[in-house]
Amino acid sequence: MRLVIKDLNDKPDILKEQSTIDALNQIAVSGNTNLIKDSVYKGTYTDSVGKTQSSVREKLNKYYFHKCAYCEVICKAEIEHYRPKKGVSEDNTHNGYYWLAYEWSNLVPSCRYCNTEGGKGNQFPVMGTRVKSPILDILGKLDTEKSIAKSTELIAEKPYLLHPEIDNPVLVLGFTLDDESKGIKMLGLDTDKLRGEKTIKICNLNRDYLKLARKKNVTDSFIKHIDSLFALNNQGLIADENLPKALKIAFEEAEAKSQDATLEYTLLRKYIVSNEVRFEQIIVSQLEFSQQTIVREAFQAYKNGNL
Repeated sequence: MRLVIKDLNDKPDILKEQSTIDALNQIAVSGNTNLIKDSVYKGTYTDSVGKTQSSVREKLNKYYFHKCAYCEVICKAEIEHYRPKKGVSEDNTHNGYYWLAYEWSNLVPSCRYCNTEGGKGNQFPVMGTRVKSPILDILGKLDTEKSIAKSTELIAEKPYLLHPEIDNPVLVLGFTLDDESKGIKMLGLDTDKLRGEKTIKICNLNRDYLKLARKKNVTDSFIKHIDSLFALNNQGLIADENLPKALKIAFEEAEAKSQDATLEYTLLRKYIVSNEVRFEQIIVSQLEFSQQTIVREAFQAYKNGNL
């Protein structure tokens, strides 16, 4: 997960159409969830070769770079409602946030594993008082300003699930090697509110595939780069005194990748290079013993600006 700055005025055309606005008002006033049409919140259309496409997905891809909002895997995303549109698992008296069915700030892209197959579904636990009905204006129509995800009324629910366009996951989510060092496990950093741990559980962010993929695609490739530099050093192609400078290039490459929003697992990439303690836990601990001191000291010098 990464913090995404999505322009709330840059809505897919279908969500701006008067017919959509009118339909949403009818849904909000009546509370009839049967009126919700997936063809609207997906922006379904047929392309020039007869394939069904989604204009909403296409617009979300502009901001999420074709990645799942929760696990950051590149995928053909489902259109996920952050606040569930037709029911809430934790409250069987709640009819869902039906008035947010076509709300742009409530729509995020999700892979099917984070969303429907063992993932979020209709889960939406909150710490505060849950909003159970829409707020209408003096004309009896949906107050759209109070339907935005970061509105005072909705923020007051204090949801456990992180919103990728509101919450900065860097402050709440971290990583560690799993018990057998076969994968990289996500963990919560906010010990008081436990939003991190809840988000991980809701979206099943420690499923086996993800743990293995994080390690293979991020840490293993980083370590392979470091190993190649030591191999060149052993062959006499990189002198001992030049090895720290060569390692600096590997650190700079890792830092650059952590800032590249188009890559998978950017949160993990940022976590690894954020400070010496985390670098030690995730990278140095996996290196050969003979490499550890050299790499540790080189990274310390790099972070201190002395390399």
